[in-house]
Amino acid sequence: MGADALKDGVKLSINGLRPDTLKEAIEVIEVIFDTNPTGIFIHSQDGRLVACNRAACAMHGFSQEEMLGMAPRDFIHPEGYQTFINFQKALAETGSFQGEICGITASGERFDVEVVGRSVIINNNPYFYSAVRDTTDSRRQVRQLLDHEKSLEQLVEQRTDALAKSNRDLEQFAYLTSHDLQEPLRTISSCARLLNAEHLDPLNDDARRALDFIVEGAERMTRMIKDLLEHSRLDADAALELVDCQALVGHVVQDLATTIEETRADITSEGLPTLLGQRTKLELLFQNLIGNAVKFRRPDTSPRVTIRATSSGDTWTFSVADNGIGLAKQHHERVFRVFQRVYGRDKFEGSGIGLAHCRKIVEQNGGNIWIESELGQGTTVHFTWLERQP
Repeated sequence: MGADALKDGVKLSINGLRPDTLKEAIEVIEVIFDTNPTGIFIHSQDGRLVACNRAACAMHGFSQEEMLGMAPRDFIHPEGYQTFINFQKALAETGSFQGEICGITASGERFDVEVVGRSVIINNNPYFYSAVRDTTDSRRQVRQLLDHEKSLEQLVEQRTDALAKSNRDLEQFAYLTSHDLQEPLRTISSCARLLNAEHLDPLNDDARRALDFIVEGAERMTRMIKDLLEHSRLDADAALELVDCQALVGHVVQDLATTIEETRADITSEGLPTLLGQRTKLELLFQNLIGNAVKFRRPDTSPRVTIRATSSGDTWTFSVADNGIGLAKQHHERVFRVFQRVYGRDKFEGSGIGLAHCRKIVEQNGGNIWIESELGQGTTVHFTWLERQP
């Protein structure tokens, strides 16, 4: 800005320097002042501008000569003038100010600035010093980001609504399709049974075996359709309630009493909590896990199943461990898919959808489910369940 740019005798006072270095020091300070990328303004107490650097001039589009001596109304936008008055008042009362003000360019364009102001004494006279940063671009970016975020929220809401409608349509389709498919299956099964009961004598052994295959296949397809329909209905919302998992497991064990008695299975549970959830889904979850633990037993060993739960923060981690035949590592993920079987139907009955049920129920509650197992070493199924407030 140069020493002559300060009006009304305003000068930089530097004490403690020898006369031969004073001029050099002043020149260094002037260079730092004028090349600072932050706009710097020095006002008299009446608001008149007595000094400014190049960055300040560039913001407003005036030359240094034009800006010096300007009144606040010449470079403060009308929308920000009251803020400038408050700025001066705060400086006079507290000696500092920080806030936002609307500036105006030489062409009349409005722009936003962030201001940090301080009271300063120059040659024993009070002045106001302010450092100003243009925030127009950053504000525009914030507005664009907010608009983009709002658009994303609207898009997510639209997609969520569309997905909910698609799920409802899919559930309705699954119900209607399963009903339509079960009717011809029942007809096939009934006709095969009638032939088997009343017209078996004229048939040879191959024909009789074919009838058995027809009956067995129709019954298996009926079970698969019912299981698939049940899987689709897991999406349906049901009322949440507090469920005593210890008591629930007791009910599941009672339901499996015949199988447990036949296999001499030992089912124990420890420290199971009371959780907020959908009772029917939790019951189906434990029924599948305990049922599998008993089903996939070693021929020479009575099943032993242990159910435990531990808490960490707002998450419960359950484990259902057995001493059964175990499962090779390459099948740990596969068994959670719909209708995926590791062992043939001649060894173990079932449609291969039980663990798919379990995964869907657990993930609907925000949890995860996984298996730890090795062949011949038993299996432990773990799942997490998030606690919710009633």
